[in-house]
Amino acid sequence: MRERLFGIETEYALSVLRSERSADGDDDLLRALMGRVRQTHPHLPAHHSGVFLSNGARLYVDCGGHPEYCTPECTSPDEVVRHVLAGDRILGELVGQLAGDRRGLALVLSKVNVDYGALTTWGSHESYLHAGRPAVLPRELVPHLVSRLIYTGAGGFDIRHPGLCFLLSPRVPYLESTVSGDSTRNRAIFHAKDESLARPTDHRLHVICGESLCSERASLLRVGATALVLALIEAGERPGHSVALVAPLEAMRTFAADPELVAAVPLAGGGQITAEAIQRHYLECVERHLGAPFLPPWAEPVCRAWREVLDGLRDRAPVLDSVLDWRIKRAIFEQHARKRGFPRDVVARWNDALTGGVERAPEQSLLERQILAELSGVPPCFPRVDKKRLKAALADAALDRGRLESFLRLRRELFELDVRFSQVGDDGLFARLDRAGVLHHHLEGLGDVDAARNTPPPGSRASVRGRVVRMLAARREKAVCDWSTVVRPKTGQCLDLSDPFVLEERWSSSPPPAPEPF
Repeated sequence: MRERLFGIETEYALSVLRSERSADGDDDLLRALMGRVRQTHPHLPAHHSGVFLSNGARLYVDCGGHPEYCTPECTSPDEVVRHVLAGDRILGELVGQLAGDRRGLALVLSKVNVDYGALTTWGSHESYLHAGRPAVLPRELVPHLVSRLIYTGAGGFDIRHPGLCFLLSPRVPYLESTVSGDSTRNRAIFHAKDESLARPTDHRLHVICGESLCSERASLLRVGATALVLALIEAGERPGHSVALVAPLEAMRTFAADPELVAAVPLAGGGQITAEAIQRHYLECVERHLGAPFLPPWAEPVCRAWREVLDGLRDRAPVLDSVLDWRIKRAIFEQHARKRGFPRDVVARWNDALTGGVERAPEQSLLERQILAELSGVPPCFPRVDKKRLKAALADAALDRGRLESFLRLRRELFELDVRFSQVGDDGLFARLDRAGVLHHHLEGLGDVDAARNTPPPGSRASVRGRVVRMLAARREKAVCDWSTVVRPKTGQCLDLSDPFVLEERWSSSPPPAPEPF
């Protein structure tokens, strides 16, 4: 049996919340955050930027100015979930210390996936080690990635919509192509860049269309189901052939905007198919091979959890409102809107009216000023709002213009609720709901998350890296770390970690291979 190896990179949003801005700029806060890491955690500097920690993970400031935590290499989906949560706790603790250093500066660290003040997005990328042919992956894997958002979607709003358009996956509007070699521009469903970060025979699948999740069960399925599909492809199966889509990106946008899960999209071979049907196809392909030597021992429980969720979505099971991120959020958002006097049908009418009278604006605060200024009789200086058309649309929908400001206020409140939902730490909305016992997302036997903050997973090279980081940091020895090497300039030694499953230290005096960026 070929072992599986994977990890998750989480991009965090760090914001200052208080009436007077801190004297420190964003760059100053991020530098202070990394300074805190170096003061409080055993570490070695990473070759390119940031640090490697004693649990084998990497923490750094990514381009775009946000903290990013890369889990160590893990060998099972529950191990990945455990180390993602460990990263949350590490970052949450650091931000709490940073706020204390700044005399109680109100800092919010969130895993929200979109910036509701601008057209930007934070992602959560996945890395999978495989030995298959990279050329066949897009065709076989893209239908799975397009449709899996029915259980992996974080939930949120389309910031470019003038009303309140709820999406299963708010990251989808930022995707621009089906396949791309770039992860920051021309974002794609499938990232074609292949960096092995290991032996020449190994390949790295880098999935960039995913989102940060709070639910443990959704996180398990996100990695577990995708890894099993990848194992099928690696073994020579072609599960994507019969569900190839005419327009994958358009299909993903359709699925993301369909919380009722009834939309069907055209198949390349003719006919139409829903997201749930695509997922059932992939699940059944995996289930037919359960017990095969190329599938890992955790395949059966993951398939069982996969089927339970698909059945629950098909049956519209209320329990999923306490399990999947997008279902939890949708229930919260709709309850809040009803309290403000905007039930679902009324929100839909406002959406239709605003869509008919307002073009999409580059940023939401500007959009709101445009709408309110036009309707209050301010001289027309905002060309993106057609005053007459907007008034007519509101009248046609039998909507009171006087309620527009209340609707826009609700819009801002729901955007903030989304940020607060994913806030890291005890004050986050998801964390509070979890403590109240109203959620049912936990995994049995997940393991000790606190221990994972300092202890690497045992079945991969991360165990060696973490052990060496702790040893050299304790000696205060200068060394440079990468995913596949550790270099000790003082002794001229190099630790070879090119074998992803090496469990023993292999030091040599030969020059190390050129490190690769992660």
